[in-house]
Amino acid sequence: MSESTSSSPSPLSAALRDLFRPRISLKHLVLFLRRSATAMSAGIDVRTFWEMESKRAPARYQNAFQSIYQQVSAGDTLAESMEAQGDFFPVMVRELVDVGEKSGRLEQVFDRLAEYYTHLSQLKRTFLSGIAWPMMQLGAAALIIGFLIWFVGEVLPAMGGQAVDLLGFGLVGNSGLLVYLAMITGLVIFCVMVYSVIRRRLFGDLPLRLILRIPYLGSTLETMALARLTWTLSMCLESGVDAKQSMRQALRSSHLPPYLAVSRKVEDLIQAGDQFHEALRNAGEFPDEFLNMLETAEISGALSESMLLLSEEYSRRAESATRVLVTFATYAIWGAVATVIVILIFKLAMFYIGILQGALRDAQGF
Repeated sequence: MSESTSSSPSPLSAALRDLFRPRISLKHLVLFLRRSATAMSAGIDVRTFWEMESKRAPARYQNAFQSIYQQVSAGDTLAESMEAQGDFFPVMVRELVDVGEKSGRLEQVFDRLAEYYTHLSQLKRTFLSGIAWPMMQLGAAALIIGFLIWFVGEVLPAMGGQAVDLLGFGLVGNSGLLVYLAMITGLVIFCVMVYSVIRRRLFGDLPLRLILRIPYLGSTLETMALARLTWTLSMCLESGVDAKQSMRQALRSSHLPPYLAVSRKVEDLIQAGDQFHEALRNAGEFPDEFLNMLETAEISGALSESMLLLSEEYSRRAESATRVLVTFATYAIWGAVATVIVILIFKLAMFYIGILQGALRDAQGF
């Protein structure tokens, strides 16, 4: 018994292990999905395709791609082989590949996934390009502060002046510069770790639930989640997946804790005979606008097509909201830079005013 217990990793150790496991980047994922869709449409055998992929994959992805190729060659399904690699591929990709294999529409799945992640990549580029310049300004301000810490502690005294503690933390000269650089490095590492922890859900859904409470940011994330949900529901129904499993996959693809929490309840209601809009309305977590549009789509009898159009509408809203967030982040960074500069100017001004006042008192005493 003790041997079995010791051999099984704890949830925390497993989460920490997954935290540092490689994951395919968004750029490489889009390229891979496009190649997969092209290969499937050309009728290339799955084993042949994965053999080619295992050879052309970047070095850091070689192990994952070769393992998938070996499992597919051994007779495992593609979904099983991808699932065995943990979080290397996004959950949505793994689950929909399973749907595609079971429904016989793997080509369409790869094609639609390529479209979805291409759009996601465009949103990411929009956000990063929007904050690139303010981030450069913030970095320049940090470098200037470091230079001033060194200058007023080493150069200024050598010129006959007096060392100045600009930040008020005792950071002066070479030693102060080293401590300052260590603080900046630690802050960057901390931010990266927090992002990774949230992304890998090391602490479960709590961080994301807290983020959802932030005004505007929470509604933007919900809009993105609804875009994924409606897109997945459309594709599952189009692929011939039954209603219960289609809704399960759609709710999972949202990655939103409130939606995931009611997944079982919604599935049970659908199993009992409720329509989609009835089951989701009874769950009590979904916006009325979405439920009303879903009800109209079900009544019209064109649910799959309507969900696709609704997904495009939510995607446009998410893109617009992302631009607003970029603008907000830009002004926030500019405000931080301006605040730092004003504080430094004020401290330097007070320092020199003190020098002038001291000189004036000396002159009057003389």
